[in-house]
Amino acid sequence: PTPTLRWDNTYRLEPRTKFLPNKVSGIIFQILRDALASKSYDPKTCVALASELCDKIKSAVKQLDLPRYKIVSMVTIGQLVDKEGLRIASRCLWNPAFDSHASCSFKNSSLFAVGTVYACYFE
Repeated sequence: PTPTLRWDNTYRLEPRTKFLPNKVSGIIFQILRDALASKSYDPKTCVALASELCDKIKSAVKQLDLPRYKIVSMVTIGQLVDKEGLRIASRCLWNPAFDSHASCSFKNSSLFAVGTVYACYFE
């Protein structure tokens, strides 16, 4: 028979390492730039591309080894038009001492992309 593992609560209320928004913003920009530098806007392909970029960003941030942080990534891709503006907003309920976010944008001649990562500490 296999021995049963029993996990005890660590009673840890603070993270050992904090989420670093500046470092994560650099990761987001690098992934967006590498994937979108030569792309042109196409609404059909950008849907799948945004989902793929979310997964890449999330796995790259998880490589930073931030234990007990729940990572959520979001990418918005849109067509670059001269006269229109866009504002992206979000609301979250979290602990401002430990939870944070990082955001970065990229644009080329035909599209723009905004990548955001939310990191919520799980006590």
